[in-house]
Amino acid sequence: MKILNLILLLNLTFLFTSCNSKQFEKDKNNEENIVVETNKKETPKKPSECLCFVGIGSKKGNDPIHTFEFSNGKKVIVCGYLDKETEDYTISEFNIFDCETEKSLVEYGATEICRIVEKKDTLQINEYEYLPILKNFESKLVKIGKQTITIKNNKYIVSKIVPDVESFEIEDSVAENFLLNLKKGEGFGNNWETEICFLEVLSIKGNEKAWEILKNYETFVGQETDGAIAETWKDAVSTVSWIKKYRK
Repeated sequence: MKILNLILLLNLTFLFTSCNSKQFEKDKNNEENIVVETNKKETPKKPSECLCFVGIGSKKGNDPIHTFEFSNGKKVIVCGYLDKETEDYTISEFNIFDCETEKSLVEYGATEICRIVEKKDTLQINEYEYLPILKNFESKLVKIGKQTITIKNNKYIVSKIVPDVESFEIEDSVAENFLLNLKKGEGFGNNWETEICFLEVLSIKGNEKAWEILKNYETFVGQETDGAIAETWKDAVSTVSWIKKYRK
């Protein structure tokens, strides 16, 4: 009887050891799989890291362009298209999401160009537009507006987009010559885009003659706009109207 009990005890010990050995191998294999999967990525992600959600310019699981953490620990992420040719965060077609709720706090379309600026407990979105303010009417990105995301009483405060026009100068002689050389009633020339955009520049600077021509551009040139011309003209009028509204 004692011999039989001893045999049963040895069998149970072997069985228990064997099961634990298999579980150990299973856990070990899982750990190895994780390591292999992680090693496939250049920048391993921590489980707590916030990734993008579904929105304009982003899909769920995309890497964010930028992550900003407020002093109370709340995080927001910027998800969309980053212009990699510039040194700063020049972006378009993007959302800024709350990591906790996945809610989109702000959204910008594909035609809007922005840069992100961090301040103390404030994320600022600066909006830019290409305007022909350089020599020979060459274009440069000019800041025209801003929007901020701050936090108060553990709640996000998202401001309206307001004008914040970057300072630039246009020589009086350049403005005068441009306006004198505009051809009234002759339709759209080959340089219609520069023409519309420089009228916008002068209107932003407060030139009322340029603003009257821009507002009534179709009448001035004697031709109806369509397609890209119509879009450029309407955008220019909309931008100047918006800036003038806030200057009053």
